[in-house]
Amino acid sequence: MYKLMIVDDEPIIIRGLREHVNWEEYNITIAGEAENGMSAIKKALIIQPDIVLCDIKMPVADGIAFAKEMNKMLPNTKVIFLTGFSKQEYMLEAIRNNVFDYIMKPATAEEIIKSVVKARDEIEQNFIQNGRYHKIDNFLSDNLKLLQENFVNQLLTTSMSPEKIRDNIETLSLPLHGPRYLFLMMYGYPSDNWMLVQKIQTVFAQFDPVIIQIAKTKMVLAILNVDPSYTFGDLVAQYETHFLCSDLIAGAVICSEIISDVKDFKKVFTDSFPATQKGIWFPKGQFIRAAEISRINTDLSSDISNMKKKLFDTIRGGLPNQISASAKALFQALVNKKMEYPLFIETINQILNTVSILYNVDENVYIQEDLYNIAEIRKIFLERCKTAGPRQQKYGGGQLGRALRYMEKNFSTDISLESMAADLYISPTYLSRILNEKTHLGFYGWLHYFRIQKACELLEETNLYLYEIAEKVGYSSYKIFSKYFLSLTGKTAKDYRAQYQQDSFA
Repeated sequence: MYKLMIVDDEPIIIRGLREHVNWEEYNITIAGEAENGMSAIKKALIIQPDIVLCDIKMPVADGIAFAKEMNKMLPNTKVIFLTGFSKQEYMLEAIRNNVFDYIMKPATAEEIIKSVVKARDEIEQNFIQNGRYHKIDNFLSDNLKLLQENFVNQLLTTSMSPEKIRDNIETLSLPLHGPRYLFLMMYGYPSDNWMLVQKIQTVFAQFDPVIIQIAKTKMVLAILNVDPSYTFGDLVAQYETHFLCSDLIAGAVICSEIISDVKDFKKVFTDSFPATQKGIWFPKGQFIRAAEISRINTDLSSDISNMKKKLFDTIRGGLPNQISASAKALFQALVNKKMEYPLFIETINQILNTVSILYNVDENVYIQEDLYNIAEIRKIFLERCKTAGPRQQKYGGGQLGRALRYMEKNFSTDISLESMAADLYISPTYLSRILNEKTHLGFYGWLHYFRIQKACELLEETNLYLYEIAEKVGYSSYKIFSKYFLSLTGKTAKDYRAQYQQDSFA
């Protein structure tokens, strides 16, 4: 119940309000009474009333004095003046001291009840609202780190108005106070990321760093607040030794240019991010400017495409020494290219996937992006290539083998997942699942593979027009044929034939 206190120097008023109004009906109880402002203040501090009905003219201390003290000590208590005086100065004082209402005597019980109930409802509404705010505060407190990371990731990748940036930094208590900023970006080992964060926090404590995981990556970003005079040379001289050869970092620590304003974060991050993805190829913990890595250009795309073909051809021939030499050369070429690390892993997995499905019956090998040990990846890659069997042993047994042999025989017809499943007497859902889970290519991936593989043979062995080859391998549209041929071979059908003829006569 809400607590009501009555303050009046006329006992008859107090008795009337106590005895002739059923306050419990309104979820209110009379918690205390007083005959002057002084005793009322003392009792109020003990009782902590929600609402006070108070006269103005009283001995010792009047209602105005009482209201002033209540406004200081119990500001949430609603004070209602019940008085026979209508002087303007009283009303002004009531306003100055946040008095809730001003009722003139003689007032009816209905008028008094109406005012008290109104005060009760406002208290209840404030309580609900404060409770909501309390929940919001708790939510913000419990999830502050996550909210900070989300905002900084947005700041790095989207455009925001200066006002929104400023408001979010203040609301989320982010220590981005500058006056200038420097990004440090690095690959960390997922299992030890928390240790890396602690190390960065300790080593760069004087820069009050903001440390986050960059969204959708395995990288850690530290944003340092630096003075205008601070340079990259200062950073290297003072802090590089803390991270050199560290087991917490895979590759170099990539440093951005000095940033003058928070609104420039997106541009600097966009410029620096590709370099950071190449940081794995440089010594552990070495501080390197992003601009220096960006200037490195090793375009080996055509060589790698040829080396892939050579590897597949040697595996097809089944000669272990040639397979080993081709695999080593291809892997080294991929390393020399110093491509973005996620693309490197994707390329390695694509090659291993093709080797596994075409030339080996064993389960496929899949390398995770957070395996940063290049020597270990090389070992897996070479062993997988060396253990691949000759082409005639491809596909293996079971439903998967049956499905791939069926597709190799019927790829040039107008087959579908449903028609194929019906001919194999298995459900389309199961067929789709085994093709996706066991080969990572799926129905259409294999269909295009078989068609383009046959197209390559026709380009090498016949003088058919390109559109005729497209029709023979099952494509009704030459445009679609061209799209998948380029995607799977890395060159156009015309270029493929020209290169084959050149190699044949070389």
